[in-house]
Amino acid sequence: MYFINSGLKFDEGQRELKARHNTINITILLAIFGLLFGITVNLMTQASITGVVLDLVGIAVLFITSLFLRFAKKHFELITTIFAIEFLLLFDLLVVISTPADLKHMWLLTYPALIFFYKGDKSWIAWIGLLILSLYITKLQPFIPIQYSMRDITYLAVVLSIMTIVIYFYKSRIDLGNATIRSQKDQLEKLTTELENKVLAKTEELRKLNAELEDKVEIKAQQIVEKDAVILTQSRQAAMGEMI
Repeated sequence: MYFINSGLKFDEGQRELKARHNTINITILLAIFGLLFGITVNLMTQASITGVVLDLVGIAVLFITSLFLRFAKKHFELITTIFAIEFLLLFDLLVVISTPADLKHMWLLTYPALIFFYKGDKSWIAWIGLLILSLYITKLQPFIPIQYSMRDITYLAVVLSIMTIVIYFYKSRIDLGNATIRSQKDQLEKLTTELENKVLAKTEELRKLNAELEDKVEIKAQQIVEKDAVILTQSRQAAMGEMI
């Protein structure tokens, strides 16, 4: 848990932030394993060294970003933005260096879920739009030939849009549920506070009543003692009168 929490401690009011840290760290770990697997496959199949170099660069970038996540705690949103840009460029690069038959474009379908956790606010939808736009720009640029057709890019854009819509409604339901839970929690805390105040008030009232009763008992006991003393004095005087 220490690793996936970025070495930080979170209270009950930071569950969403904790979930984002957990997701990012798990993503880093899985991505590094995936890149190491890619390096192993490239070396075993004696593929182009370019893929190995790109995988090593990816591992280095992920490792450095992970360190920033731990030692630059105040810049969490900036770090998540860097992550979002890294994966956006990575997915664009997959379209550049692969073909539809390689099925590497399947990784693009993970982007909506990643951004959903990386960017906790509403800006995550804009990042999906930016990815779709970058795919079209990558296809239309005249410098590097792209094996993906415009139909392929459009198909990917439609699937990404559908996944974004599904995740958006899922997030809306989650936010609504969290809002309901927070509201009920606030009401419960308010009721608990009111009950505690009533108990304290009643306790103070009983304490005062008990003090008054103790005072009355003490006064009554003093009166009885004084009365007994008077009776005793009168009895002694009467006895002395009889003796005289």
